[in-house]
Amino acid sequence: MAAWHDIFERLDANTARVTLGTGSFLIAVSLFNLAPTQWQLPTGSVIRATFPAPVWGTLFLLHALGVLWRQLDKRPRLHWAFAINALGLLTWFVMAGMKAQLVRSFNTFSAIEFTMVLVGIVALVRTGQPGERFQP
Repeated sequence: MAAWHDIFERLDANTARVTLGTGSFLIAVSLFNLAPTQWQLPTGSVIRATFPAPVWGTLFLLHALGVLWRQLDKRPRLHWAFAINALGLLTWFVMAGMKAQLVRSFNTFSAIEFTMVLVGIVALVRTGQPGERFQP
């Protein structure tokens, strides 16, 4: 157990946040009609049933912009940091979970999406921890 704790303590939360934010930005771009055909696929139907693509795009874009703001802002804002990281984790988790439930299998795309969920967990749990750039 100590080995996992050591690995977790050395994880870089900034890299995790920037990776997740970049993914959120790219998903948002695809949702704002630059790749509309992907949402006509069967996996897109479960996502469309929850919210229309522009709503999902807005959620992902808000997360991406929040991550960018956190990287540029020098003041520690723990509550905002937690909210931005929670939004990213929740958005990725809901999307990945709904798609995995529809497909009912673990495939290449769900592996990538659940990796982003794990990155989101790291970003959220490491918020305000020692060694993070933005500490309380």
